[in-house]
Amino acid sequence: MKKIFKENLSGIAFALAITLILGTGSLLYSSFSTLIDSNRSVKHTLETISALDHLLTHLNELETGPRGYVITGEKNFLNPYFKALAPDGIEQHLGELRQLNTHNPAQQGYLASLYPLIAKKIQFMQKVVALRKQGGFDAAQALIATDVGNSTMEEIRHLIERMRQRETVLLHQRSSVASASLQNSIFSITAGGAISALLLSLSFIMVNHEVGARKRDTEQLRLLNSEQDQRVASRTMQLNNELEKRKESEAALKKSEQQFREMFENNTAVMIIYDPITLHIIDVNQSATEFYGWTQKELCRMNLGEINTLPHEELHDIFEKAASGEIKYFISSHRRADGLSRDVEVYPTIIVRSGSPHIYSIIHDITERRRIERANQFHLSILEMAPLKTVKELLQMTIDEAEKLTGSTIGFLHYVDDNQLAVSLQGWSTNTITEMCKVA
Repeated sequence: MKKIFKENLSGIAFALAITLILGTGSLLYSSFSTLIDSNRSVKHTLETISALDHLLTHLNELETGPRGYVITGEKNFLNPYFKALAPDGIEQHLGELRQLNTHNPAQQGYLASLYPLIAKKIQFMQKVVALRKQGGFDAAQALIATDVGNSTMEEIRHLIERMRQRETVLLHQRSSVASASLQNSIFSITAGGAISALLLSLSFIMVNHEVGARKRDTEQLRLLNSEQDQRVASRTMQLNNELEKRKESEAALKKSEQQFREMFENNTAVMIIYDPITLHIIDVNQSATEFYGWTQKELCRMNLGEINTLPHEELHDIFEKAASGEIKYFISSHRRADGLSRDVEVYPTIIVRSGSPHIYSIIHDITERRRIERANQFHLSILEMAPLKTVKELLQMTIDEAEKLTGSTIGFLHYVDDNQLAVSLQGWSTNTITEMCKVA
């Protein structure tokens, strides 16, 4: 048995090498398939989050428009309300969410709870508008004061936030799977190539040894020439095999990098890769250049501290917490090339690139959402103070808030009668009354 094993040792080694190469190829195919599926899942999750944000925006418009109409009686306040009820408003985004979550039972459950609440909210706001048209301010205000609309909206926001949190968790999980698949592919290429080369070398050495043993009784010169020829052929084949494997490894690595690059460049979300120690920006995608207003070369010459308003030490602390899994995202303010700042949600993830750890961040612009939230809070405060304030005082408070939102220094408003001959209502901001001359 030992003799048979010894005689066939080279063949066994060669068979092991071929088996390992085929196994490495299968593992690479599996890793790349997982990477592609993970990238598709990341895109699917981002689309779901975007649909949730748009749905919440339209629901806020559905609520704030009629409230402004109740206070002022001006129909132009209903424009956001009609926009939310349009086919491309709430209905469209609900359809998108239903389609995106066809195979997600948990999200389907949330949607099933969300539909009747949204229908209830729409019916309530339609009733408010109808009462304002038919019964006037007092009737509409009395309906709003029942707090039915607010409680329904709070339930809606709670469900949307639950869905969003679930998608955020899925986003991190799927990004981690994509990163792990990429690392597994690189490891498989390296380890499989090295072991295969070792086994092939061993098999060729054994072949040379057997050839030499069988020809000991032949002429010495012929034996030497034969051994020399075998050594040259073995070395040439070995070099060719090593070169071919190197080309295959480089091609596989290039393909993997290209797939990641395509996902990175074509993604609609803003993405930045930077050094976790120096915070120097390594790479950005096209969405990032469009968002910040700098070119890719300009951004890659910058430090993260030049766009993030947080102190350097606080940023390092945040990224350490992100690396340990203590936090999943944080809210900050980012500067753009036009000098303006935008409120953003940052989702940092640690990845390995070129053998070194880097931070890969997905960034969402939430400026408009926060502006709408502040405006909604102000509208609600106006509604609460409406019974306690005069129309003039409410008008002045509204103009003051408009100055803050627009960054203006002067604010006034004049309502002209239908006959265009007299001013029926007028008001000035506090700053205008204090600093400028008031026109009688």
